[in-house]
Amino acid sequence: MKNRVFVFAAAVLLLTACNGGAKKADAAKHTDAYIRERVETIYSRYLTKELDENGMRVFKDNTDLTDTYCSTGFKSLLAQAQDAAGEDYIVLDCDPWTQSQDDVEFTCSVKSVDAITDSTATVTLATENFGYAGQLTLQLVYESGDWFVDDFGGDLREYLQSFLDGE
Repeated sequence: MKNRVFVFAAAVLLLTACNGGAKKADAAKHTDAYIRERVETIYSRYLTKELDENGMRVFKDNTDLTDTYCSTGFKSLLAQAQDAAGEDYIVLDCDPWTQSQDDVEFTCSVKSVDAITDSTATVTLATENFGYAGQLTLQLVYESGDWFVDDFGGDLREYLQSFLDGE
């Protein structure tokens, strides 16, 4: 009986210690600095100015940004909207990451990280494309141990939802 109590107590202590380490790692990801770094990593592909023979930007990797860095909910909504629109309709007629159809001159930097909660954060990017300065607001959600983009500009999800609502 004493052995069972001891084993149970040891298991509880071990689980508590492991969970405390996870909480510390998790807390480190809920900082302005970490979120900035995450968004800068996502947008790093746009920092190169190397162009191909057709004047199109050459990316160092072929990562599908939407598949890799968007939330599960956003990817699901995008797929549902495309299904509702039909295969002959292009739901997104511009790149949501740059808010443009042509990103050869696109550059950006993190302007601010705001409203950090346990599960959401808002990031504002200062952008420039073809000499036009602007900004892009990203809504992030924390899932699967990291931050993922859940909305672009604050209204892309609403636009995608309109396909499901028949509007």
